[in-house]
Amino acid sequence: MNDRNRKRRKRKLGAIRAAVCTVALCVVMLGMTLLEKIVDAGMGSVQAKEAEEETEVMTETEETELLAEVETETETETEAKIPLKVCVDAGHGGKDGGADDGMGRLEKDDNLRLALAVRDYLESLGVEVIMTREDDTFVELSDRAAIANNAGVDYFVSIHRNTGEGNGVEIWIPKDAGEDSAELKYGEAIINGLDTVGVSRNRGVKNGSQSSSSSDLLVNRETVMDSCLIEMGFMNYGEDNTLFDQNFDGYVHAIGDGIVNTWLSYHPEENPQPVNNAEGSVDAEGNVTSIHIENPQLDISSYSTNLVEWGSGGPVDSLNRPDGCIIDQEKYGHLSAYFIAPLEDETEKVIYLTFDIGYTNEYTSSILDTLKEKGVKGVFFATLPVVEEEPEIVNRIISEGHELANHSVTHTNIVAKSVEEQRNELMAVHEAALEKYGYEMHLWRYPEGKFSEQGLAIVNNCNYRSVFWSFAHHDWIVEDQPDVAESRTKAINALHPGAIYLLHGISSTNAAILGDLIDAAREQGYRIDLLQ
Repeated sequence: MNDRNRKRRKRKLGAIRAAVCTVALCVVMLGMTLLEKIVDAGMGSVQAKEAEEETEVMTETEETELLAEVETETETETEAKIPLKVCVDAGHGGKDGGADDGMGRLEKDDNLRLALAVRDYLESLGVEVIMTREDDTFVELSDRAAIANNAGVDYFVSIHRNTGEGNGVEIWIPKDAGEDSAELKYGEAIINGLDTVGVSRNRGVKNGSQSSSSSDLLVNRETVMDSCLIEMGFMNYGEDNTLFDQNFDGYVHAIGDGIVNTWLSYHPEENPQPVNNAEGSVDAEGNVTSIHIENPQLDISSYSTNLVEWGSGGPVDSLNRPDGCIIDQEKYGHLSAYFIAPLEDETEKVIYLTFDIGYTNEYTSSILDTLKEKGVKGVFFATLPVVEEEPEIVNRIISEGHELANHSVTHTNIVAKSVEEQRNELMAVHEAALEKYGYEMHLWRYPEGKFSEQGLAIVNNCNYRSVFWSFAHHDWIVEDQPDVAESRTKAINALHPGAIYLLHGISSTNAAILGDLIDAAREQGYRIDLLQ
């Protein structure tokens, strides 16, 4: 055999050996695969049987409860649905940054952040929401209106921030929206809610536009449904930016609640219970007997502990309002504090009567008799001893539709106390009223009117509002009561829009002049409302 044939045969034998090895390897691998499948099948049968047994156990013991839970969840989701569709417009965006604070903060970003949060809140209430933008995108004004029109929404709200000389929040509605219009009612509901949360200034609901009351903003002009544009404070005014951040959640709820509650007022059949972050207990006659509020929580460490002593004397403005009240309302109002009642229309003739009942209340029954005779409601600030030891007075206050409020445990200056001690001065009275009368307080008055910024923040975080006063007189010493005639004249001459009267329940003089004060206020065109 020559070398060429020998090599050819050697290559052929090598190929045959390789083929045999390959076949053998394949047989081994196939066998292993089959074995794994057999094992898996057996294990699967065992697992399936165990799962079936577990399922049978669950079906026997839990099926009824599970079905009930599913039905309850389904009913809840159905009940929460409100047949309202809202378009939320985040102003500016993309290449259009809008206003700025001069330090890199852009209006378009604040607008989007607030608009998305309002969307989420409305959706949590069962409202369908359409957005004109959900990211940093530029959208033409006419396209924003078209989005709302094409979607067939019930309400359009455009969120912006302001710039220029000024401060505070304002709302713009169409120029032709009159006193009875839905646009005005929506606007008022929203801005009153924002004001309650806390703004540097309530600039009101306005017709038209910044340039003219006879020309509309484009989004108000081209939308076919009820609409408004909200200016959420001035970008170039530091306090407005601080409030925007601190009160953000409260602003979200105020806008959402304003929209939903106004819509429900026109469609009461859809939901008989208005939405609010201030929930009330209602008696058999439909009177609100107590209110629960949820304030935006503040970082109390960022506020001053310096003592501030409040007094409402001094010069008055053209509306007879004490200048000090106006100044401090603007300074501290964002901390849920009232020094004078904040009104949408600062000329509105409305006053509020409040009474402190701290340690002896000989004339409180007489005061309640006069209020009942005149058909007037008031706020009674009670200390812990009154709440615990005078149930006859407290029950009468509540049952006759007045507001029972909190005036501390010890009726002393509490500003120097620790944070926890200050909380206890408030919450011990709160819990006593809740336990003894089922009544939830939400208004607080500082003993002696002495407070601090941090103290106001503490009260705010307890979900209370601090109420001071814009009129008071020297009426709290039993043995040294002021002259009746002089006090009557002083109280009547002090009438002013948004007045908060502080009168003590221990005062024989107050019991004597109260009816005359109410009559004189009404004769001058004032309405007497309950401060809540």
